[in-house]
Amino acid sequence: MKFGAWDSVLHEDGEQQRRIATARKADTTPASVDRENRAALFKGSGKIPYETTLDFCTCGDFIKRKLPCKHIYRLALELDGGDVVQGVNKNEYAEPPDDIFTLPVESQEMLYDMCAALTQDCINIFIFERNEYNELLLHKGFCVETVLTLEAISTLAVAQIKQVLNMSLPGRDDLPKKTAQRKSCIAWLESNYDSVAAIIEKSVICLECTEHTEKVKHKIKRRYERRFVRDEMAHSMGDEHYYSTDIVKVFWQE
Repeated sequence: MKFGAWDSVLHEDGEQQRRIATARKADTTPASVDRENRAALFKGSGKIPYETTLDFCTCGDFIKRKLPCKHIYRLALELDGGDVVQGVNKNEYAEPPDDIFTLPVESQEMLYDMCAALTQDCINIFIFERNEYNELLLHKGFCVETVLTLEAISTLAVAQIKQVLNMSLPGRDDLPKKTAQRKSCIAWLESNYDSVAAIIEKSVICLECTEHTEKVKHKIKRRYERRFVRDEMAHSMGDEHYYSTDIVKVFWQE
């Protein structure tokens, strides 16, 4: 596969092969293709579509990795008549994907809590310590990542800014105090961002549910509620895993 400015050897990498496989699926059908300018629009997580060329895409995956994302690969395949499945963008689907119960239990817990927060509190910005379980939600298409630039962090609620700092820089004695206001937190970031940016990016992930996940959040929540039962005693005591043991066992059996 050769297109744009990319070295063809790059596409043989395992991570890139997975993106190519995803690009062929109906879920990745573009909203429109401009063949004359070799560009396309893909429906993203919000109202603004992803703008894609053979060398660039506005999606979070490309912005973070600076390597071809599934949208770039799909555009290349569309332009060259490659083997793809045509369909409607997955964000238009009315049902949750069937594989939500095949995710690792840790990913299921996160997805359940995110859909519950969306349903009950209209919260759709989630800060996690970066790990394989929340990155799986990203790669499975349930979420999109907000790259934590200084500007992006500055738009978060003050509690979330402190969460980012405490997760990525634990034990650092010059962090803003617990009672610090937004202005103080942002001033600290502006003074220190160049030295801590790489640590934040490596340690913390900021996720938002895709538009598709938002549309089916009630159904995902209801399906998980049949299996997830909170142990309120453990929850009130701050236990990180506060779901009943029996229900977790059911998850592992899926």
